[in-house]
Amino acid sequence: MDVVTAFLNPPVNDDIYMLMPEGIEWLDPNRPASMIVCKLNKALYGLKQAPRLWYEHIDEFLLSVGFRKAVNDPNLYLTPDRELVLLLYVNDLLLMAKHRERIDQVKDLLHSRYRMSDLGPARKFLGLQIDRLPNGQLKLHQTQFILKVLKRFNMQDCNGVYTPMEAGRRLVPAKEDDKLVEQREYQSLVGSLMYIAIGTRPDLAFTISVLSKFNSKPTMDHFLATKRVLRYLKETVGMGLVYGSVNKLIGYTDSDFAGDLNDRKSTSGYVFTLAGAALSWKSKKQSLVSLSSTEAEYVACSEAIREGIWLRRLYHEITTSKANTILPSIQLVLSDSQGAICLAKTPRFNTRTKHIDVKYHFVQDAYAQGLIELNYLPTTDMPADIMTKPLPRDTHQRHVKGMGLREEN
Repeated sequence: MDVVTAFLNPPVNDDIYMLMPEGIEWLDPNRPASMIVCKLNKALYGLKQAPRLWYEHIDEFLLSVGFRKAVNDPNLYLTPDRELVLLLYVNDLLLMAKHRERIDQVKDLLHSRYRMSDLGPARKFLGLQIDRLPNGQLKLHQTQFILKVLKRFNMQDCNGVYTPMEAGRRLVPAKEDDKLVEQREYQSLVGSLMYIAIGTRPDLAFTISVLSKFNSKPTMDHFLATKRVLRYLKETVGMGLVYGSVNKLIGYTDSDFAGDLNDRKSTSGYVFTLAGAALSWKSKKQSLVSLSSTEAEYVACSEAIREGIWLRRLYHEITTSKANTILPSIQLVLSDSQGAICLAKTPRFNTRTKHIDVKYHFVQDAYAQGLIELNYLPTTDMPADIMTKPLPRDTHQRHVKGMGLREEN
């Protein structure tokens, strides 16, 4: 569902005056338009307060017709029996229910209050394409956007490659004598790739996080690295996240020790999968210099566990049939570092760990409270490994498959 002229609906509570636009002199021929102001009774597009006013307006309406706002996401609304879920993104609404009749009832309520466009069964939402496969699975992908990006940068006829970055490749900042490329074109390309990586392609997360570091001074080496990503997209243009029926939320966390050649900081990465495909992922350089691989893995575990606890609560809130929210079950997180797991389960004070910031010891507290279960998984089977470093082709493809990325149609 799409709300037509959403920002024009809410009334303005404060006294806000607007200068009249050019061409309105007929209103008062004796005074120029620059001397005339009008008081706003309702919001307008371009008004700084308009988005907030719109959210408050539709929030009040949804609560008045029986919806309950999710505790873990203010843009998610649930019916008391949890049989229908409504997701709000500015003026776009996504309705999900087990029975079509419930969706039709909510549509009637929305039409009675707002002027809306009914776009039918969801096939595209916020640029993400939604395909319903014959076997009952759902596929999320961005094929149309990828083709558009390839054409925009004249790479629609390029030769494909099987990895977004060469294994072992380490990019460094520009030196004084390096020739720089057009900054705006580089930033535009990285921004387009970032939208793809955030939407449905976790296999690009690490590569895009690396390329983004050079937005201010991109060299030809950096630009060629971005072009390689386009070649990889050409080879995997139809790939997307395929969700099945296995509803088990599992987290994977990994770290690359001192991988940044410029400041020797490590890279953290995590992936959470649900129904056989990635649900949430992140690749980010750590803010501190770790003194050991165990410390780097421990910091990565802390970031992943915070995300996992929130996802578990949100998932529990959506799926439980009870109105009163109870503590969800333990969240399973897998790591390939025996040292980090041991440090989380049996905290010790020693010279090698006493300097670690207190915020990263959240891992120990979460484990002691029974919020998480931290187990070991070999590196060869760790999907989060793809979030921390460029990998060889076989390893890359194995982890891509482990995150639920498929080319099924």
